[in-house]
Amino acid sequence: VALIGLDAAIPSVVKKYFGMGKLQTLQKIAKHGTWAELIPVFPTHTASNWNTVSTGAWPKTHGVTDMVIHFPGTPLTEIKSGFYSNFCKAEQIWKKKKKDGKKSILMKYIASWPPNIQNVLQVEGFGAPGGPGSRPWGSSPQTISNSSCYSNEQIENGKLISFKDANLSLWNLPDNFQSTVTHKEGELKLGKEEEVRYDVLLIGTKSSNYDMAIITKNKDAKNGFQLKKNSVSEWLKDEFKKDGKNIWASFRLRLADIGDKEKFRLYVTQIFPLEGWTYPESLASELVKQCGPFLESI
Repeated sequence: VALIGLDAAIPSVVKKYFGMGKLQTLQKIAKHGTWAELIPVFPTHTASNWNTVSTGAWPKTHGVTDMVIHFPGTPLTEIKSGFYSNFCKAEQIWKKKKKDGKKSILMKYIASWPPNIQNVLQVEGFGAPGGPGSRPWGSSPQTISNSSCYSNEQIENGKLISFKDANLSLWNLPDNFQSTVTHKEGELKLGKEEEVRYDVLLIGTKSSNYDMAIITKNKDAKNGFQLKKNSVSEWLKDEFKKDGKNIWASFRLRLADIGDKEKFRLYVTQIFPLEGWTYPESLASELVKQCGPFLESI
C-alpha cells in the first residue's frame, strides 16, 4: 500500500489541472488508485491533520491539537512544536504494521521524526512549513539554518550584507580579470554557530552596472565561482557548527538580483546536513551518493 500525501492540495484545483493535461502522473495514480475528497479535522492545520491520517484518531485523542502544543500544568507561554513524533499519543499505522510483522517506508511523512520504531526505512519526517525559524513550530531539528535572502537593503526576514570598495591586492584573481565598474566587496555569513564566511566581489562585465558576483572563501577568486542574475550555484558543501559539533552540510545559492547602486539580493537555501536524517543512518550517505544532497524544506 502506498499512501501519498500532498499538504494543502485542493481537490477542485487538482481536477482543474487534470482537465488541462497537467499533473499526468498524479492523474494516473488517481485513476488506478483511490480518489476521494474529505473534510479535515479541526483545526485544519498541518500537524493535527497529518497525525490524524497516520492514526485515525481525533486531535483530542492523539494529543496534537494545533501547530504547537501546550501541555497542562505548564506555563501558558510555554509551547512545543506539534511536529515531533513523540508528542503523538495514539498508535501510528507504522507501529501497528510492526505488530503485524510488516515493514514500513516513511518518505518525509510529516510528524514522523524522530524515528520511533526500528523496522522502518525512513527519510526525514519533521515537516513543519518552511519559513523564518522564529515561527513557533520551528523547523526540522536537523537544520543548520533556514533559507534566507541576503541583501544590501533591509527586507522582511532578510539578512543585511554591506559592500565597500574592494582592495584587489588582497584577492587572488584570474589572469584575465577585468571589470567596467568599481569593484565592491562584501562578506557572506552562513549558519548560526561560529558562522562560516564567504567573500563576495561585485563586478561589471559589459556595462556601467554590476552584473556578476564572484563568491569564494579567503578571497581566492581563482577557486571560487561566478553567479549572474537568476543563475544558481552547484551544490556547495561546507563544515558548520551545530550543538557544539562539526557537521558537514549542503546548500545552494541563487543570485536573485544585481544591478546599479550595488543592488544585491542573494537567496540561500536551507542549509541541511549530509547525514543524520534517515533511519538507518547509513541510508543518508547512500541517497546523497545516488541522488545528491537533500533539503528538508524547499
